[in-house]
Amino acid sequence: MAFFFFYEKNKPMVSDLSRNLETPDQASQVSVPQSRSLLDWLGDNLANPAINSGIIEPYNALASTVNLVSRTLAGEELLGKSELRAVPPADFLTPTWLVQGVSGGLAMLVPYGLAGKAAGGSMRKFGQVVGAEGAMARLLKSEQAAQILGAAAYDGLRVPRPGETHLGNALGGATAFFIFEKGNAVSRTLSPGQRIQARLVTGMLGASAQHSVAHLVASGHLPEYEQLVQAGIGGAAMNLALPATQKALGRAVDG
Repeated sequence: MAFFFFYEKNKPMVSDLSRNLETPDQASQVSVPQSRSLLDWLGDNLANPAINSGIIEPYNALASTVNLVSRTLAGEELLGKSELRAVPPADFLTPTWLVQGVSGGLAMLVPYGLAGKAAGGSMRKFGQVVGAEGAMARLLKSEQAAQILGAAAYDGLRVPRPGETHLGNALGGATAFFIFEKGNAVSRTLSPGQRIQARLVTGMLGASAQHSVAHLVASGHLPEYEQLVQAGIGGAAMNLALPATQKALGRAVDG
């Protein structure tokens, strides 16, 4: 909930929904000039966070994995890494700050969804190979378990930012999607209005928990209030659209 895209003034970022809902840390930011038009503002605060979370970070995770294999087998790296786009600092709870968090959160839907589909396919194949039966077979066919495993794998493979760890990111991603999947399953029986509210609350809880777990593993202490709030806002936006995105990806991938 990778789940993130956050920035903390003058401090290194720690992921949870942690980079997987975060803006680039101070060390990787470059100076962003004062926006002179609405188009500039949209590029800085809407497009750049989305491109970072939805395209550049997933690509860098893939490149890092491919390079790990190529270094082992051939002693060289095959793919270069891309630099994150600059996102200007924004004051807490301002419209710009909110837009950055929501944009980064929504953009992570596709990488997380694809990771869940990949994990689900691997789990089902493994079940077939070993002839799994009973509870084990049901677990290996579970879409919820696949999404949780996929999130853990994706966040664990992401290139850590300063202050992050692969382990913390993986545990944070698994925590977030455990809460998302369980909460969304319960909310299916509610009325449309109640379902929306429940998904928003579930998203806030899951993303905040992800950020907390990742931060605890990496630094031994909880993140600051501003980080948790932005994680929650991004997580709420992402989880609201998560079920529909999962269905759409399922149709696109499975046919």
